[in-house]
Amino acid sequence: MLDRGQDTYKLNGRVLIIGMADSIHLARWLSQFEQSNIEFRLVSSSPHRKLHPYIRDLLGTRNSHVSLSIGAVSRFFSLPLWILDRLFSDFFRGLLIANEIRRFKPSFLHVNEIQNAGYATLRAIKLLQYRDIPPIFLTNYGSELVWFGKFPRHRRRMEELLKYSAAFSAECRRDYLLAEKLGFVGLKMPQMPVAGGARYSANWSSNRKTIAVKGYQNKWGRALSVLECLNEMQGDLEPFDIEVFSSNHVVKKRVKELSKTTNLNIVSYGKGSLSHEEMMQLFSRSICYIGVSLSDGISTSMIESMANGAIPIQTSTSCADEWIENGKTGFIISPSDIEGLKSALRRIISGDFNCKVAQIKNIEIIKEKYDPDMLQSLAMSQYQRMFELP
Repeated sequence: MLDRGQDTYKLNGRVLIIGMADSIHLARWLSQFEQSNIEFRLVSSSPHRKLHPYIRDLLGTRNSHVSLSIGAVSRFFSLPLWILDRLFSDFFRGLLIANEIRRFKPSFLHVNEIQNAGYATLRAIKLLQYRDIPPIFLTNYGSELVWFGKFPRHRRRMEELLKYSAAFSAECRRDYLLAEKLGFVGLKMPQMPVAGGARYSANWSSNRKTIAVKGYQNKWGRALSVLECLNEMQGDLEPFDIEVFSSNHVVKKRVKELSKTTNLNIVSYGKGSLSHEEMMQLFSRSICYIGVSLSDGISTSMIESMANGAIPIQTSTSCADEWIENGKTGFIISPSDIEGLKSALRRIISGDFNCKVAQIKNIEIIKEKYDPDMLQSLAMSQYQRMFELP
């Protein structure tokens, strides 16, 4: 099924991948296999109205060499399927996955996140009456195990899914321990970011005058708290441009209010309105990045901000402590600690914090843990191990 060349793995086989077809993380994961001979079949787990542009690229409409296909149901009807499955306990997407297993006959399943993809796959296993199930490679996104493991109904389903998973991968060390507590006994794949790596930019300028803010406001994201903090600090922030990305409606509305009623020079961008390249440009002109949430994984935004020279301010509910040293290369705060956020931000913008030294140390971490070539090789080796399973 595969062989190891001098520099790359040459992989051959079929992989049924269940994941969010509107996600840049999934697109970037798949792009790591452009030089392989893997035939991918994608079943969408997300309630999308359209595929992510990078996923469309990978389907062959532009320049990709990835062999990727997606059925019409997943491509055009994922939203109504997802809505129906809120009422019918993942039956329809489970049926779709079960049918794809029968027709596509994959070497293994890659379940690319737990809540949508994982639960639908668990339904497919039951529909197939637990027979002829290919090995399952389960990838934990963000803080799925940490957050949903608190709730008995979710915990039961995660325990069952982990029981049937042959292999497990996560971004954070803590998640391997949680998976074992939930009954996982399979193959622990090496820890790595779900989206692979990215190139770093080592250019530092003391003239950076932008503050990047993650605009998530939902069950976990607390962007509105950050905006209120910035409002209280507006006298200190007049020289800076504030750019809030991945904003939903309530955040965009609040940003517009602050722009009109305060001295803040602030703008917002909706989720998905900035390309990946534009996001990297935002981080490369930012003096710092702020991400506040009740629960998170490593936060891809945080490590990409580090890769582009922005000093991260990230909440302790992530595994940021595996990437930054609090008070030396960035700041780790509690999601409810507004005064801690103010203190960290003031230190950065006032010059009290040595941003250049922190940036140099952060780039060293990025080189070690986020190099795209290294992570691509790691992703290929993970698939190699899956293909070798009986």
